[in-house]
Amino acid sequence: MILFSLKECVKCDAVKDYLGDMDYLLIELSKTPSEWSTYQKGFVEQYNVREDLKRTAPILVLDNGEKLIGQLRIKQWMKNR
Repeated sequence: MILFSLKECVKCDAVKDYLGDMDYLLIELSKTPSEWSTYQKGFVEQYNVREDLKRTAPILVLDNGEKLIGQLRIKQWMKNR
């Protein structure tokens, strides 16, 4: 799993707490895309989350490629798994 998170994002921090010690890759981004590293931009483009990040964060990409967008959807997935 890959968690796309924004710096200084309360909802993102809450999702990190939900995930606890689960195995996931954290891509923490500044709120300004021009500050993203080449590494971060590569992940954003590969997983097609740029437009999603303009609307909300966090975004969790599951191992099967499914995207869970937003704290509530991620929390619901955690309850149902």
